[in-house]
Amino acid sequence: MQVSKAFRCTLPGLRDDQVSNLRRWADLHCAQSSVFKGDVGNVVLVGLKDELRTSASFARTVRTALHRMAINAPLRGRWCTLITAREVLAVASAGATTVGRRGAGMDPCAADPAEDDAGGDNVRVVALR
Repeated sequence: MQVSKAFRCTLPGLRDDQVSNLRRWADLHCAQSSVFKGDVGNVVLVGLKDELRTSASFARTVRTALHRMAINAPLRGRWCTLITAREVLAVASAGATTVGRRGAGMDPCAADPAEDDAGGDNVRVVALR
């Protein structure tokens, strides 16, 4: 069972008002997030949470949020996948929070999802006061 702190959801055919509601939800519930238009008119939500979770757990969370916002999107197949925290930070720092095509070519299978979450030697802890 793979776990990660980061996820990517591909949501088919959302209207602009639904995208803005989704962006607002992501800003409130994710440590780092980005919402943008994908390749085929799909909306892509990339998010980073503070706890390790499975893909099914992220899918339940997003599905519940969509239901509460009255967004009825047909979610079938692998619409929610795990990615690395590094990918989320790269997309968010590139300015993909506006609806555009930036980050649309991001491959969710490009890196191992547990790579950034394993706590290797490249982890830097910053104390905030």
